[in-house]
Amino acid sequence: MSLHQFLLEPITCHAWNRDRTQIAISPNNHEVHIYKKNGSQWVKAHELKEHNGHITGIDWAPESNRLVTCGTDRNAYVWTLKGNVWKPTLVILRINRAARCVKWSPKENKFAVGSGSRLISICYFEQENDWWVCKHIKKPIRSTVLSLDWHPNNVLLAAGSCDFKCRIFSAYIKEVEERPSPTPWGSKMPFGELMFESSSSCGWVHSICFSASGNRVAWVSHDSTLCLADANKKMAVASLCTETLPLLAVTFITESSLVAAGHDCYPMLFTYEEGPGTLSFGGKLDVPKQSSQRGLTARERFQNLDKKASSDMANAALDTVHKNSISQISVLAGGKANCSQFCTTGMDGGMSIWDVKVRPSRAPRPHQSLVSHSSKRNQYPQQSSSCLGVPQSGFCTAPLTLGSKAVGEQPLSVSEPGVGAEGSQNQMKDTARRSRLQLPLPCCSTAALPSPRAPGCQPALGCSNTEIKVVFLLFLLPS
Repeated sequence: MSLHQFLLEPITCHAWNRDRTQIAISPNNHEVHIYKKNGSQWVKAHELKEHNGHITGIDWAPESNRLVTCGTDRNAYVWTLKGNVWKPTLVILRINRAARCVKWSPKENKFAVGSGSRLISICYFEQENDWWVCKHIKKPIRSTVLSLDWHPNNVLLAAGSCDFKCRIFSAYIKEVEERPSPTPWGSKMPFGELMFESSSSCGWVHSICFSASGNRVAWVSHDSTLCLADANKKMAVASLCTETLPLLAVTFITESSLVAAGHDCYPMLFTYEEGPGTLSFGGKLDVPKQSSQRGLTARERFQNLDKKASSDMANAALDTVHKNSISQISVLAGGKANCSQFCTTGMDGGMSIWDVKVRPSRAPRPHQSLVSHSSKRNQYPQQSSSCLGVPQSGFCTAPLTLGSKAVGEQPLSVSEPGVGAEGSQNQMKDTARRSRLQLPLPCCSTAALPSPRAPGCQPALGCSNTEIKVVFLLFLLPS
């Protein structure tokens, strides 16, 4: 892992060239700075100044070596390198609100721009007029489009917006490409056709990403939730509610592993289990160092109230690599199918490169059976949701290591929130009644030993085939 501090200003977006020797960043203004690697240092090579408003999106086409940018001035520019100078070409987007994101298609014959006009502009080059033109995808988008990602077939486009929805559209342009072949997402794909729409998020969709095969799409929303839709499972949606601050970026690093980051200033690993169709937390990739601090006395608290308007000590510096929110994640080496390096940039003006090693998968352990405590568990059979910090049966079959630290090596589990070892109130009353009548417990007479879990997690009420018997003693006090 390596860190480079470009600027003091936040980095709102970035893009890499094909051989990863140059990076284009936007320092939270109307400029694009291109840095070139010189040994172990990064040296500024170009400054692109054409936008009149803040730049909100950058993408670099690896084959044609063209840059595309968009900004709050409602314009997009395609930059072409001629000699040693980048020449811009204006693209008329026909929008009346700020452009928010931009993405080249895999074949680089078109690009998509999301905007606050509640539409997506699909732009392509018209040879007859020697000009970039665009078509609009409008319905059923109801708010600003914040993120975009292309399917590997160059036709399907995933979009996340502020109306809490993740959608997949057909962006087929008959003028520049052939008729697409059927996919698990659908077979009929005229321009603007809605192929998929989610309803499991309860927050703005900050980032969205297709897997390497294109059969899975993942997104993160402002309610600290990570969701994944699998086209091979009838578009079933698995959601995972985390205990972290909202995530701002997500990307696949293998077909069943994802990396996400956001306001907690460090990247996190998540894994998807195809069998049960569930997501699980794999661990933090940048574990903060534990620092011991002396507690404050009552006298010091009153002094801080008088001097600093605070009852606590001054905020200690973060022990993470990034000192502010991570705004974007991009894959550097290996691609989304077998990533070996990925890059993060953040609001602290820094860029960090992370090394990833994938260990060979091993046979999964038998899943521990759990007792359902919710009468609404099967109300939505197409979705499976869970909450981090409370274990449920699950096992990472392909643990990933970051540097010398391995993550995902011990079983991870999740259960329904609000139900701990003692169960709900109705279950406690039922257990008390059965203990007085000497009736067997509703689940069984045995229980499993507690499995390894993350700090702060509460064990779930479960049953297994072990021979260790647990006797429940409950004393009722007279009211």
